[in-house]
Amino acid sequence: MDKRMLVYGFDVQSERFLKLIEIANNLGIETETVKHDDIDKKVGILMGVEVDDTEYNSSCDEIGEIEFLLFSDFEREVLGKFTFEIKQEGIIIPHKAVITPTSKNWSFRYLISHIKDEHKIVNKYNELGRLIKKAQERFEKENDVDLKEEIDFALSIRELKDISEKDIDERYNRLSKVIFK
Repeated sequence: MDKRMLVYGFDVQSERFLKLIEIANNLGIETETVKHDDIDKKVGILMGVEVDDTEYNSSCDEIGEIEFLLFSDFEREVLGKFTFEIKQEGIIIPHKAVITPTSKNWSFRYLISHIKDEHKIVNKYNELGRLIKKAQERFEKENDVDLKEEIDFALSIRELKDISEKDIDERYNRLSKVIFK
């Protein structure tokens, strides 16, 4: 598969977008802008790869305004160089993905929705991690039994196979109550 990147949700007249495309071109990455009218097409069709005939249940809410990049499966070094260079230019794009054998059969809309959900969960997980660290520092000073119990409960998230937003919120809220009482 050639080095290819699908781009969605950008102001194509903006300096930011033009710089993004320039960096991609310099690295030999072919780019294509996905139009809103095409977001219900399968990812693989948009990327130019074979897809299954299987119809997947890919219903999701409206995706709203979002900037999104989808990469074909090309060398990690090139992808790393691309993300480094756009970051150096101050171009931050939190929602991006690499096509997979599974995602190629999803609608583009569903993929974006899935990535948005993943991004939200990762951010919440990181917030929980910061709160746990704060709680552990406080526990070292105060040796509070209730605090230790909630720290242990929060850390139990590591034992879960599939972490949901609800799992994170429950641990965050319980730990917050003890810390900020």
